[in-house]
Amino acid sequence: MKIDRLLSMILLMLKKNKITASEMAAYFETSSRTIYRDIETLCLAGIPIVSEPGVHGGYSLMEGFTLEKQVFKVDEILALIAGLKGLEAVFEPAAVRKTVEKVSSLGSQKDSRQNLEIDFFGWGEGNHIRHNVQILYKNINRKKCIRFDYTNLNNEGLNRISEPLKLFFRGNNWYLLAFCRTREDYRFFRVSRILNLEVLEEEFSLREDHIPEWRPEHNLHDRRKVESIHLHIANGGSAKAREYFSSDNIIENVDGSLEVKVSYPPDEWVYSYLLSYGEHLTVLHPDNLRSELIRRSESFIRKNKSLTD
Repeated sequence: MKIDRLLSMILLMLKKNKITASEMAAYFETSSRTIYRDIETLCLAGIPIVSEPGVHGGYSLMEGFTLEKQVFKVDEILALIAGLKGLEAVFEPAAVRKTVEKVSSLGSQKDSRQNLEIDFFGWGEGNHIRHNVQILYKNINRKKCIRFDYTNLNNEGLNRISEPLKLFFRGNNWYLLAFCRTREDYRFFRVSRILNLEVLEEEFSLREDHIPEWRPEHNLHDRRKVESIHLHIANGGSAKAREYFSSDNIIENVDGSLEVKVSYPPDEWVYSYLLSYGEHLTVLHPDNLRSELIRRSESFIRKNKSLTD
């Protein structure tokens, strides 16, 4: 839209000391003639634009001209920029770059140093999750149905046709809220478990029923029994525990060990996570969880001991 381009031109001139018509034409992917007309429009609107002819000429704003910057403080502007840059891997890079430049122009050059960087993709995740997120985001907006293979927490392989509605990033993971055609209900899917993602030609319309404000734990817990779990974690595993468990669920003992009380459904993820503490973990409650971890540990010992005898 023209109004968006006009605002962007002002922000560009605020950020740069001087910029030529050809540079702006390349930036906005339009003609120099269009830029000249836009400059004239801005001048008629009272924007004090200075035109300097010659090889080193260009357009700039009269010294002292600023847009209203009181909406955001400097730290708020920097936080916005950091978040936007983190989304470059999700959205179209060109669109994010232009948005970053618009927001950046609201702060001065001396405030532009970044001391915060955000990356929404973890170490070693490669392109799989990034690829899925980009496709899902694009087709949420296009309202295209998708088909994919999915592995749930019970290691069951599923094939689903769904209507993608919303992406969530929470707890270092991406989640997709979608209407599952198989279950005829809203479901949360962890993006890292989505394989063979395919975009279908079929378009969908938003359903009239209210879309609930789903959260990942709703999908994980509401259909399974949640149990109270009481753990003792020795000092050697305390740093890891503090990274995951909320401080509200932790009591620190005098010797540096921790008592952790949480509520989770006993499932594959819980078993594997607790086993990762190794010798540092004692399950105080419930008995059935402790027995299951013992069974799995003994099975591991049996299968591997014969290889070392």
